[in-house]
Amino acid sequence: MNGTPVALVTGADGAIGAAIARRLHADGLCVVAAA
Repeated sequence: MNGTPVALVTGADGAIGAAIARRLHADGLCVVAAA
């Protein structure tokens, strides 16, 4: 899973996107959407 789909969920689903980004980051993946 790339960080691209996470970047697309910014906005109304920002909270959900942040949660996903944190989960992916916990897996050791590079999440650029966290910025």
